[in-house]
Amino acid sequence: LEWLEANGQCMDHVYLKRSTIHQAGRGAFTRRDLTKGTKIISSPLITTWGRHMMQMSRSRIPVGANNVQLLLNYQLSHPNSSVLFLPINPMVGINHMSQRMPNGHPPNAELKWSEWDKKSRYYLQRPLEDLKEEQFSTMVLDVVATRDISADEEIFIDYGEEWEEAWHTHVKKFKSGCKFGERSSLYINELNSDKYNSKNYIWGKQHFTVCERRIGMRHAEVYLVDKVDGRAAGGRTVTDNFHGIRLDHEGFSLALENGFRSPCVILGVD
Repeated sequence: LEWLEANGQCMDHVYLKRSTIHQAGRGAFTRRDLTKGTKIISSPLITTWGRHMMQMSRSRIPVGANNVQLLLNYQLSHPNSSVLFLPINPMVGINHMSQRMPNGHPPNAELKWSEWDKKSRYYLQRPLEDLKEEQFSTMVLDVVATRDISADEEIFIDYGEEWEEAWHTHVKKFKSGCKFGERSSLYINELNSDKYNSKNYIWGKQHFTVCERRIGMRHAEVYLVDKVDGRAAGGRTVTDNFHGIRLDHEGFSLALENGFRSPCVILGVD
């Protein structure tokens, strides 16, 4: 207990839920009141050497699509550096805020290199090449409160002016990839957040329901198509349907790539 009190770090100040920022996804919130200067959370960092590591092969993506992996959005870096750092705990859910934003306000937290982690202090005094020789995550960042924060208040940091300008440019030039009448992934997320609503159980052209296989087939009946002859269990063909769903629905093909979920028709909820 004495060792933990001297060396341990509190990791449960933070929990994740939907952000107060519209369409920002999830954000990080405090579980309890925190005073200015409190270490909100600390995170080890996975180091990536070279921004090119975040690029996908053009042969794997549609023509004209961005070949940069989404994971790059969660990396921390300096604009003049090729080294990327990825937080590996709820720190990654902390969103951006600044007075420069429309209706913005100052952030309530900031990032600092760890003063308690010995390896972080060591490598901050060493050439960057020494860190590259390490095979495991070694640097640690702290998120520190810049003012008193109330329980259940969202935590924000300032990502920097360059990030903010890039974001405004992205929003200004953004064009949806959805064709007329199609739904975005945000719509699917909304369906999942209301998964006990029976209105959402009706399959559409762009979405379908799935069940985890360990649940069993008590809630649904599933027919997977045999790709060879187009037949499924029980001798059904793709022209047959089950509760209005034909076996040539794209969901069945997608299910073959997933090892623990199967398309299912939900007949009811207890």
